[in-house]
Amino acid sequence: MLAVLLLCVHTESRGDSCPSPEIILNRDLSKQYEWTVDENTSLQDLLSVKELYAVRIMDHGLYVSCYYTTDNWPVRLDAAPVQGECSLTPHAGKWTSTDSGQDECTETSAGNCEYTYTCKPEH
Repeated sequence: MLAVLLLCVHTESRGDSCPSPEIILNRDLSKQYEWTVDENTSLQDLLSVKELYAVRIMDHGLYVSCYYTTDNWPVRLDAAPVQGECSLTPHAGKWTSTDSGQDECTETSAGNCEYTYTCKPEH
């Protein structure tokens, strides 16, 4: 009973990473996140991603930004946890924190950049 109560009070996910281009092309993004792009990014732009090249946790852990190459210009895909008040933190890989509240993954392969989220219970 105590374990169930603790799970309700504090939820932490295992390490996640930005979706691979194949996952994006198959439109199989995780339902644990709300995915957004900027207003100038079309569906065609998003479906033409080639390679993940950078991962950043933004605004002191509010959301993660995944940066991809395309044939034309880079595409940024943002993800914020859908449940409650959550904070993203680096989980695996090499990360550098900035004064502006970003954590930037410095791995040679951005696919090795993992993050977790911790959520406060909703009241």
